[in-house]
Amino acid sequence: MSPKKSTNAERTKKWRKDNPDKVKAYADMRYKRDIKKIKKYRNDNREHRLELGDEYRKNNRQELRDWQKKYRGKEYDKVIGGERKRHDKKYFDGLKEKILERDGYKCQKCGISQKEHLLKNGRYLSIHHIDGKGSNLKKPNNSEDNLKTLCSSCHTKEHNKRRGFKVNS
Repeated sequence: MSPKKSTNAERTKKWRKDNPDKVKAYADMRYKRDIKKIKKYRNDNREHRLELGDEYRKNNRQELRDWQKKYRGKEYDKVIGGERKRHDKKYFDGLKEKILERDGYKCQKCGISQKEHLLKNGRYLSIHHIDGKGSNLKKPNNSEDNLKTLCSSCHTKEHNKRRGFKVNS
């Protein structure tokens, strides 16, 4: 019996495994060469890409929920428990829990409760800076009347509106 001939795909796979530096250098070169085209394409097709994302999320809802629970579930919260407190102090002057209590642990737009949100999305409700002067500023506006509780979906919609994206309510 003669030895099995390797296919072109197998040789390519082996070469890539044996030459990771060359593979990375080639990828970097192509990225630098094509980045302007990539950015233009992304801008020109933003609405189409958003529609595709919506369609993907709709068709793969359970898979996405399973992923979120796996990576953002109870174990995730145990690991970042201390980090969550530092985040609250840094971005909301320690008011996060107070705002959640004030808003009854519910999204102020759609009304989903924190418990439902955690089961559905694997994460807690968010606190939103109404005037947009939040975490990216040296002196964010953390007054209680400028903060409100939102679910991740409504929070994303609020930020997309601010950025000028088309938002389906």
